[in-house]
Amino acid sequence: MRDILWKIFENHGFCEKTEERFIDPNSAGEPDEIFINAQDEMYFIMTGELCNDTLSRIISVCAEEEKHEFYKKRWKSNWVLVYMTEISGELTKEQKRIVMQIEENKFFCRKYVFWYSDQEKEALKEFCDNVFSKEVLHEKISDDKAFNEFKKKGHRGYECLSRLYIKLPFLSLEQMPATEDTIFTCVYEELRSVSEVAAELFEDGEIEGILNEIELDSKDLKEVEKKLKNLEKAEKKTETITG
Repeated sequence: MRDILWKIFENHGFCEKTEERFIDPNSAGEPDEIFINAQDEMYFIMTGELCNDTLSRIISVCAEEEKHEFYKKRWKSNWVLVYMTEISGELTKEQKRIVMQIEENKFFCRKYVFWYSDQEKEALKEFCDNVFSKEVLHEKISDDKAFNEFKKKGHRGYECLSRLYIKLPFLSLEQMPATEDTIFTCVYEELRSVSEVAAELFEDGEIEGILNEIELDSKDLKEVEKKLKNLEKAEKKTETITG
């Protein structure tokens, strides 16, 4: 699985900095990998079992690394640690408790636990044809057929990929369209396409008057209802993946 993560980071513009940090060949070298991109996002990868002292080990490593001169301040402002652990089957109740304990801890950086089984790893490789580029990952996570199969009877490859999207935040951010417009500008332009008066009311801060100004015909109402249903469907899909 470490090889898969390495490919994902590399294909998303990250450079590995582990050797630069642990230049001494006799150094212990924790974390296992360090990845940094042009946006100064820094990811630590650590591996191991889920034990009662796992969080203490993570905090100890973070405390030691945080004070090292190698790390720039702007990297530490965008610091994420991913703890990767292989399990057999499903998480036990105790393992779930440890995962929650780690991910809710706010010291030093954001923390995520990525767990997987050997069967999930092999299913992921098969599902993605062992290719982990931006395009392939986006295509696979958007596959409605695989999602429906995962929801109804299980799909190990899709489940493992969706977990990766949750535990590696940059994967989801990659799919968000970029824009130089502010939220105010976007809302104003959308309103102006419907009603100039409504746009002026929004610009003047008279929000309540907008609802009185806009009258929707039956066709528009159906379109709004359709969009609301699509949003509800997308929300349920997200809840299914994250839950």
